[in-house]
Amino acid sequence: MKVTVRESSIVKPAEETPKVSLWTSNIDQLFMMHVQSVYFYKRPLTVDGSSSCSDDDFFNSTVLKDGLSKALVTYYPIAGRLKRNESDKGRAEIDCTGEGVIFIEAETDSRIEDLGEFTPNEQLMPLIPSLDAYNDISSYPPLLVQVTHFKCGGVCLSITISHTVVDGVTGINFINMWSDLCRGVEDIKHVPFFDRTLLRARDPPVVSFPHIEHKPPSMDILPSSPLSNPNIAIAKFNISTVQASQLKSICNKDEFRFSTYEVIAGQ
Repeated sequence: MKVTVRESSIVKPAEETPKVSLWTSNIDQLFMMHVQSVYFYKRPLTVDGSSSCSDDDFFNSTVLKDGLSKALVTYYPIAGRLKRNESDKGRAEIDCTGEGVIFIEAETDSRIEDLGEFTPNEQLMPLIPSLDAYNDISSYPPLLVQVTHFKCGGVCLSITISHTVVDGVTGINFINMWSDLCRGVEDIKHVPFFDRTLLRARDPPVVSFPHIEHKPPSMDILPSSPLSNPNIAIAKFNISTVQASQLKSICNKDEFRFSTYEVIAGQ
């Protein structure tokens, strides 16, 4: 697939945002990488097969950039950069500088139908914004967006976002807010919370109550081996799909609905 980049630009927050450095947890340090996601959209059609929207309405770059700029006001860490805190053993932290994110507009002569069932493969790579992970972490933004227009009128929206800056839930909330703002919906459904210091480990550790889960088990309560206890037998029960359905029909008579696992496990 040949993809031609028409324009690459920087989108900054629509308003002034806090200039702070955000501490990151040990969990964040484990995922120092960007995660890619790809979304395909076919152009809406009317009953007679004609397009139901004009080129100015379907994934208009101006509208997308404007909505993204507004979303970055609420999710301002995404518009910053990662950096190393040399006074804290080089620990990565989020420097909320408001420098902005990369927005790429591209086009291709291919059609969405040419991609088949969208099985992940190298053919999709030109649709995804790339970055040089060998450079310093402060050299690239937490978010890169690419909008690729297909010959058939469809669009691919691909997102490369830092897992250190946002987790999966926050990333989806950000995308949903961006979508709402592009459609003129200004209400903030999920207010993000950026202070992660609750996860900061205390040095030295402060134990406020006994942690019995860390103690070795008592030899008196260890389960005995079936080989040493003749009263214990090992058996395997095969439950068919029909039998599982019958169990569910018996259990699901009231308002409560039980899953296949729940009825078999007896939970």
